Amino acid sequence: MDYEVDYLCQLLGSFIKKTEPPVPSPNIVWPRLEGLAAHNLVMPIVYHVIGGTHLPPEFNDRWNQQAIGIDLHYARARAAALKLCRFLEGAGIPSVVLRGMALADSLYPSPALRPMVDVDILVNPDARHTLRAVLKREGLSPVLVLRSQLVYKIDEVVFEIHWSFLTPKRYRDTVDPAEWLASRRPLRGWNGMAFGLSPENELIGLACHSFIHHELEGLLSLVDIGLAAHVEGLDWRYISTWCEKHSVGRLFWFTIAFGDALFGLGLEPKTEMAGLRWPQIPGDTFNSYWAPMFAEDTRSHFLRRKFNLLKVAETPMIKLRQLIRLLNADQLGHFLLFRPRPPMTATKSGKGNRPGDKTTTGGFS
Repeated sequence: MDYEVDYLCQLLGSFIKKTEPPVPSPNIVWPRLEGLAAHNLVMPIVYHVIGGTHLPPEFNDRWNQQAIGIDLHYARARAAALKLCRFLEGAGIPSVVLRGMALADSLYPSPALRPMVDVDILVNPDARHTLRAVLKREGLSPVLVLRSQLVYKIDEVVFEIHWSFLTPKRYRDTVDPAEWLASRRPLRGWNGMAFGLSPENELIGLACHSFIHHELEGLLSLVDIGLAAHVEGLDWRYISTWCEKHSVGRLFWFTIAFGDALFGLGLEPKTEMAGLRWPQIPGDTFNSYWAPMFAEDTRSHFLRRKFNLLKVAETPMIKLRQLIRLLNADQLGHFLLFRPRPPMTATKSGKGNRPGDKTTTGGFS
């Protein structure tokens, strides 16, 4: 067993579930753990959970400084986001703050635990025709104009204003922003000037975005999903019905089951109470997503992840578009030029079974 990997997953699981964290072994290789956590952007959480008690002094000092930096960036980003939301709401353009910024405010004990690079905002597609004029009156011009978003820089903070929640063509029409904007909720502490998604739509959005845009790359998005899945009173039946209606049920439940197995979250009983069937993830599929986070990625893992994109596609059109995408020059070039990424550090505490190796073969209904 790779002890540092196992310990990191247990620690993150305890953070999500708000339970007592595991006590590290005296033999833990701290540079190995730090390398894994830093690579996956979760070292602030590690510091929050065990800093001051188990972390060596040099780690405490280093990560305390990083936490201060994240706090300062968040404060600057929040002030800029509030300014932008005031502009939009004042012009009659409803908006919601997505992902990192919204989660830092609503699900994390402290914003310093949720690093972010930019701020994502969702608006109604109809607003894209007036959005630029409204912000131009405030002295703002986009630094980048993309197919489904405008990118602005406000007070040194980058904002991506989207009118399509999911960018890829095969899933672009899945989410109706107007529907999600209608169920938005005021963000805590924003004095009614900024809004987030409903808890159910937040979880759906996090899972779909993480799988479709990033193929579950990195632990931080899975921690986001785990926290969102533990919100009290979630309507799992609504979530399941919505995903089935919009043909994203397989990828949604795959993502939830992967995070559940990785962190030991115990979500299966909650979904069973709602009458939902829990998917089983084959061990080789699990490991193909596991490898880029914790070990050496390979062409075999790469191909299995790409095959899984076809497996979770639920309609003939999505399957066709996915297949065309897999056969395009960029994807083929990526495979042909694939270079295995070495482990995060040269020091390892051991080898053996990885989380998920014992998962039984199953499928999605």
